[in-house]
Amino acid sequence: MAERGGTRGGFGTRGGRGGEGGRGRGEGGRGGRGDGRGEKIYFLGRGRGRGRRGQRQKEDTSKQWVPVTKLGRLVNDGKIRSLEEIYLFSLPIKEADIIDRLLPDLKDEVLKIMPVQKQTRAGQRTRFKAIVVVGDGKGHIGLGVKCSKEVATAIRGAIILAKLSVIPEADIIDRLLSDLKDEVLKIMPVQKQTRAGQRTCFKAIVVVGDGKGHIGLSVKCSKEVATAIRGAIILAKLSLIPVRRGYWGNKIGLPHTVPCKVTGSCGSVLVRLIPASRGTSLVCAPVPKKLLQMAGIQDCWTAAKGCTATLGNFAKATYAAMAMTYSYLTPDLWKETVYTKAPFQEYSDHLAHAQKKLTVGMGDKHYQ
Repeated sequence: MAERGGTRGGFGTRGGRGGEGGRGRGEGGRGGRGDGRGEKIYFLGRGRGRGRRGQRQKEDTSKQWVPVTKLGRLVNDGKIRSLEEIYLFSLPIKEADIIDRLLPDLKDEVLKIMPVQKQTRAGQRTRFKAIVVVGDGKGHIGLGVKCSKEVATAIRGAIILAKLSVIPEADIIDRLLSDLKDEVLKIMPVQKQTRAGQRTCFKAIVVVGDGKGHIGLSVKCSKEVATAIRGAIILAKLSLIPVRRGYWGNKIGLPHTVPCKVTGSCGSVLVRLIPASRGTSLVCAPVPKKLLQMAGIQDCWTAAKGCTATLGNFAKATYAAMAMTYSYLTPDLWKETVYTKAPFQEYSDHLAHAQKKLTVGMGDKHYQ
């Protein structure tokens, strides 16, 4: 008994942590074990304190980008220096680091984070939904939505998706087409049956045009009328299409009618546009007349069939017919086109050399 803890005496003064006092009930406090007399033994003392920790080294957050796609390698090597080159050849962007490299001034902002639930056999599963928008203020914007169990993961994923969906913003259209005008064709309430009852929203149909061969049409739903109109105008600007104009007979003056017979359909509505002589004016219903005027067509015959009382389908059918004017080119428009090679074809040797170098490096790493 004496060898282990000593005789029981009064409690000693409390020693500091970290192996400073004896553990027995003799003289001393917490810390190392005391001998039979309650003396302090520093080299055997274990101490309950942990002592000072060493400072944790800071992690290197600046990781070097290693591209894994052909487009990423070309961007990393400086062969492609703008998004417009990617848009020209319709190349898919599969790495968010491509956007970071081409748009260094890109900023992101979280619009909303909300919990969403899903009913499973084990009960309700709650996740977080993040909506993020990115843009550089110079004509590029992207939107991303992501759900995850953690808020940080949802935001991180939404930022990556937003960068991969970077598209030109509507301000580009305002800058290039300063004479663009917009008009609301119709605003109608729409309802959706939910468990809580009927949910009412407002649907706006908007057409934009400059009267010089450009027109756009879009539909937007929202809880408020002003928000629906504003959103429809932006979408209509982003869906702007060129409309080719032509002549009915001799090529005298400016183009005034459609170049040939074109047809467009939407739902049960079918609209046919027929060239007309100068001075005929627009012989059509009010809905296609408004679209033709905003596109800059002065003379045209039209024929429509189907349920034309549905304004949305009637307007979309006319819009589709006007888009067909550029699908047929007459021989006078057969100009010699100077073709340029796609980036993957132009830099094929560079990509092959980079791939060979990467393969050799991986082999050396494997044998090490």
